[in-house]
Amino acid sequence: MGPRGSASPYGGGYAQPWSWSSPTPGRGGGTGPAYGVGAPATVRPAASSSGASTVLAVLGALVGLALLVAAVVGVVHWLRGRDASGGPTPSSSTTRLATTVSAPVPTRTPTAAPSGTLAPTRAPSTTARPTAAPPGGPASTYSPTVRPTRPPQPDRRDIDKVLQENPLYGTAVTPVSCRLPSVELESLSDDQMQVYLDDLVSCLMAAWGPEMDALGYSLSHPSVILYRGTIMTPCRKSPDPGKVWAWYCSADMQIYYPLDNGTRGWGSTRYLGPDVIAHEFGHHVQHESGILAADSVRISEAGSAADELRWIRRVELQANCFAGLFMQAVVAPDPLTAKEKQATVDFEGGAADSPDHGSAAHMASWLRAGFEANGHVFACNTFTTSDSEVA
Repeated sequence: MGPRGSASPYGGGYAQPWSWSSPTPGRGGGTGPAYGVGAPATVRPAASSSGASTVLAVLGALVGLALLVAAVVGVVHWLRGRDASGGPTPSSSTTRLATTVSAPVPTRTPTAAPSGTLAPTRAPSTTARPTAAPPGGPASTYSPTVRPTRPPQPDRRDIDKVLQENPLYGTAVTPVSCRLPSVELESLSDDQMQVYLDDLVSCLMAAWGPEMDALGYSLSHPSVILYRGTIMTPCRKSPDPGKVWAWYCSADMQIYYPLDNGTRGWGSTRYLGPDVIAHEFGHHVQHESGILAADSVRISEAGSAADELRWIRRVELQANCFAGLFMQAVVAPDPLTAKEKQATVDFEGGAADSPDHGSAAHMASWLRAGFEANGHVFACNTFTTSDSEVA
């Protein structure tokens, strides 16, 4: 049953299922509901016609009332049966319609992969990348490297600042522990020469790398490319054999070392190899810090060949000073002795004067400045000194 006063789902409203009037006075109480037609009644002959008519009317009323009561009782029992079986009731249907909420759509919960199941991965390549053999040199000495991104070119308004006030001048090279073995270059095979020079470059990276990284410069690791005769490079055709000991190409940021450069006649030494390679690595530092690019602009703007050479000498003599910084920075396990440092300075001072590298005296003096700077790069600022100091 629903709440009182609720409307019937079957049509009309009602207060009680049925009503009937009390029996005729003097005839006894009314009969209970009947669910069918009862047994026929025994009727006595009427004493008179009016009495018989009255009896028949009363009997008809009783039969009609009984049928009505039976019908009402049947309906009541039917409604009670629906309530007991969960069927709709007059009071519940409206409430259900108002409060019905759609059931949520079930979602699939991700489950972990079964134990022992591996996600597919790309199989590692077992094919070695082919390497090009160096022109005129042993195949085992040269593995090409991807050319690093070239540093941004300086704004023309900042060229003097890059050259004269470079952040590099506020740093000092890192003391390093590297072996500087005494070697007789003439006795080294090509492969041994490659290992010896590669070790020097690794030591140079250890000395310069930390400070360059701290400044935000990306110091790439250059390779040393051995060759004989002449080769073409991204910069130019290599100089004629015997004209240079080594050289740096800023286009691919590599150091080129001709095996027929005459250095194999130097005998046993600990300092000449580092001096040569550290000078070329100094150009690499200049490139990565923007100094080479800024100096190139000044060279292109020079009004005469003499002015061009002055700008070139400032770069070359600074690289000499950088070489001194590095050799002084090797503090273990076997640093250069004072005698060996002086021998290196004397070697530079014994060279012939050069229009693009400076006089022998200045090549020696800037190398010495690097030795005596205690690692501080500001001692190598050749761009704030007078022209007479870089002649």
